[in-house]
Amino acid sequence: MNKYSEYKFHLIEKVKTAFFSLKSKTNKYKSTIEEVMITLLCIYVVTTILDSSVLIAYDTYDIIVKIIRYTIYIICIIFSFVDFFFFQEKIEIPITWFLLALLVIMVTLVSKSSYLIIFTLILFSYRNISFEKIVNRIKTSVEIVFYSLIILTTLKILPDWTYRRDYSTLRHSLGFFYPTMLSTSYLYIMMLEFYVQKRAIKYIDILTYALICSFVYLLSDSRTGYIIALVLVVIMVINKTFNFRIKHKLGKVVLSIFPFIMILITVITCFGYYYKIPIFIQINRLLSNRLYYSVKGISEWGVSLFGKKLTMYGWGGYGYMQTPVGFHYNYIDNEFIQILLSYGVLYTIILFVFYSRTIRKSIEDGNNELLVILILYLILAFIEPNLMKFSRDIFILCMASEMFRGGIFYLKMEDNKMVIRVKNSDKELL
Repeated sequence: MNKYSEYKFHLIEKVKTAFFSLKSKTNKYKSTIEEVMITLLCIYVVTTILDSSVLIAYDTYDIIVKIIRYTIYIICIIFSFVDFFFFQEKIEIPITWFLLALLVIMVTLVSKSSYLIIFTLILFSYRNISFEKIVNRIKTSVEIVFYSLIILTTLKILPDWTYRRDYSTLRHSLGFFYPTMLSTSYLYIMMLEFYVQKRAIKYIDILTYALICSFVYLLSDSRTGYIIALVLVVIMVINKTFNFRIKHKLGKVVLSIFPFIMILITVITCFGYYYKIPIFIQINRLLSNRLYYSVKGISEWGVSLFGKKLTMYGWGGYGYMQTPVGFHYNYIDNEFIQILLSYGVLYTIILFVFYSRTIRKSIEDGNNELLVILILYLILAFIEPNLMKFSRDIFILCMASEMFRGGIFYLKMEDNKMVIRVKNSDKELL
């Protein structure tokens, strides 16, 4: 062994010793670090909820929120590095991670939207943290923000932006920038409570949720959120009374492929409306022109492999904030169409494959509450875009364990060199 080789060998050994020593020390603080990360996620979710509030009208809000979020993104990147190299027993990188990262980067460049990278970063960062702990903390944070906005509006500290449906029905927002956000936020609270309390939930609590969501409906006239909330109330009663389980194989298959069933329903209804079939024209009226704007969006932007940059305008804050020049309503409420147009065919398929696998896992685990919530969000996605928004769906985090669980091929460090191996095999590919 020459001097250079000997020096290299000793240097590598020193680095290894330092690495394992640091790993041992870092593991002692693992639980504390994870608690900090959960707190940061709660702060992030709070800021995203406030994005749907009247606070967006204040100039300083945007600056403060950007500072908070970029700080959280940087910490998430650092934590992902620490978690992967110091908290995991084996340092193995599935090749599928590289392929997913490449797709996300490609879609981001084409669609000119950074949200997909942020969405993926958060999923990756929190993939190994207890989901139960996350949901409990998020539930408290969401409830504090929701009731704080209502109290501040009632005290007239914050304005109540009102709207009229068909120039008659007055719709209240109670601190949010649009009535729909009010009802959707309370539906989110109901889902969080359902998941946390499970069968321990009391009938009096279920009745209370039904009464409050009915009161919210009277104020906001938000029909979609109200219908889904009532469905959830019925399911709460059934789950508490009978503790149902999906045992039939056909039922398991249908629920597992439910994301693609909803996509098929979306395609059929859009085609039906496009060809002016009377029943679909009637459905469009019932859905407040949602089919019209979905078809219009497809015609205007087209379906592509990696998505496109979409510029959409909705009624949120309309009349209370500065309206863009040449403003015309073109918002696509159907989230399946929105994801397809924004992020392309490839990402849409992969996203819902992982979502499908998450549903399958909830069935296998007998997690009725998660199963119900995942299915209800898919139904809601046909009318309102909430699936990929942590402000209204923290349950999407469950998908992280499926998205980043590994694959057949791994990139692994062995004998001071990187090799590609087949899972559960000694075979070296490269």
